[in-house]
Amino acid sequence: HPSIGQIPLDHLHIKKREIEELLRQPHHKLFLLIDNFETIDDPELEEWLLTLKEPNKVLITSQKKGFELWNVNLKSMLDSEAIALIRKYAEAKDLNHLLSISDEKLLNLVKITSGNPLAIRLAIGQISGGTLSLEQVVDNLKENNPTASIDLVFDKIHETSWMSIGAKSQQLLLVIPLFTGTDSIEKNALHATCGLTTDEYDVATETLLTWKLLEPNFDDINRFVIHSMTRRFVKSKLFKHQEFEKKARKLWYRYYLEFVSKNVIRKEPKVEYWNALVDDKMEKIDLEWSTIFEVLKWAAAEVSAENDRLLLNLTFLLVHYMDSRFYNLERIKFVELAIGAAYRLENKYQEALLRIDALGWTYVEENKYREAHREIMNGIELAKEVKLESIETNELMALGYAWAARVNIEQGKSELVAEASKLIQVVLKFNDKSQPWIRFRILMAAGDIFLKQNQSKEALDKFKSAKKEMSIYGGEGQYYQN
Repeated sequence: HPSIGQIPLDHLHIKKREIEELLRQPHHKLFLLIDNFETIDDPELEEWLLTLKEPNKVLITSQKKGFELWNVNLKSMLDSEAIALIRKYAEAKDLNHLLSISDEKLLNLVKITSGNPLAIRLAIGQISGGTLSLEQVVDNLKENNPTASIDLVFDKIHETSWMSIGAKSQQLLLVIPLFTGTDSIEKNALHATCGLTTDEYDVATETLLTWKLLEPNFDDINRFVIHSMTRRFVKSKLFKHQEFEKKARKLWYRYYLEFVSKNVIRKEPKVEYWNALVDDKMEKIDLEWSTIFEVLKWAAAEVSAENDRLLLNLTFLLVHYMDSRFYNLERIKFVELAIGAAYRLENKYQEALLRIDALGWTYVEENKYREAHREIMNGIELAKEVKLESIETNELMALGYAWAARVNIEQGKSELVAEASKLIQVVLKFNDKSQPWIRFRILMAAGDIFLKQNQSKEALDKFKSAKKEMSIYGGEGQYYQN
């Protein structure tokens, strides 16, 4: 049920309702796995989980005790297994001095970390960093931690590592919380966002890998992995560096604007907005979408002329991508925000285009015909005020009337069907003067209207003509609108 997964957090009540309805159906069973639950601060989620009934199952992993329904306390590794793991890490890092240490001394590290593999790995990272010996690491973890609390162990390890890695490595680590919704980060994005030179970045990444604060991604050599516990620690540090965060976010935005541009802008059409029609190379956006979504939210969070331009630029590039992935709620949200930005910037053409095609058409897809008609007609009125070449204004109004006709025909009322027929006949007179991607849309709308009226031959003729128009500018993706 991918459509439920695409409902954004801003519409959480809709997502919850859809999921609850799905779970009420007898043939649906849920097995939900939530890892590292102690890193999640969401009381509503905890309340909702308690409402789940048989046969649905939830498995939660956590460092802390939480739900008391049925706890399974996982035992730590056997001492012999933990020692073998330490030696394996030491061998991988060529830490010969650690390999020569007796099992008895290694056991001190096992005991203070409670045999936790992540804690052991981070502790060995401190040793491989070359500034601390095994004895110093163990003594540091024991200090002010008489109960050997694993939470304090992680806090101590992270804080000691943070103080030891140097300013450049700290700077690199600080930008990691900007990349959300994914357990791995693309290396070029990390480099562009942190503001370090290439040499500084290379040294910093090597340091973080040595200290086990970053991990290589063995599935994709162009990405790094960071554990959620480390991510949570760094997020607390970023909160104390707000000026740095502001600068980093601007670099973050610039990188993703270039990334999106590179992967959505086509050779044809060359016209803004239409040059980002659906294309197969958009697949590269998918892996980065969760972070790009955060970039859009950031651009929309502050109303200013600069942020309005940032939001408009990115939204214009992503409107068709969001349509192709059925991110309709996200598309409605950000297009509405971009319309507000265009209005404040007094860019009537961009506002009209967004109202007619981006917002109006999305409402049609959502079967919200009243909202669709309102936005389309508002867009048409704006288009009449646009002082651009007549072809741009005329084809924008023609597209608007074509979508208005679609709105009417979809509702099925006899008076609206008749009105749709009149509208589409008027629009078709503009067709020869429009550009091919506009003609394609008008012809597709006309074909749909004829089809709804059981005029199959006329509908087929329009669909065939639309396909010819689409071929002029290279189509719209292998699996989209073909």
